[in-house]
Amino acid sequence: MDSAPALDAETEIRQRFDWLTPREREVLTLLISGVTNKVAAETLRLSRRTVETHRGNILEKLRVKSNVELRELCERHRLLPINAPVACESATV
Repeated sequence: MDSAPALDAETEIRQRFDWLTPREREVLTLLISGVTNKVAAETLRLSRRTVETHRGNILEKLRVKSNVELRELCERHRLLPINAPVACESATV
């Protein structure tokens, strides 16, 4: 029964990921690819403050404290393809 707690933790992480809004997932994809909040805002045609708010919501929902932890979580649990193209209209940067 050692695998049961791991399965529960995996399920919990996937449930927390499912709580993200579509826009939060777009922001997440950009952040884990290493772009700054400013570049994410320009790409998504949002204000930097809006991206910062989405980032805060993402960190809270996924219970991590930094973009590095966020990327590690996504890689470890295969939540998003790392460095995948963003499914949104990009601004010219």
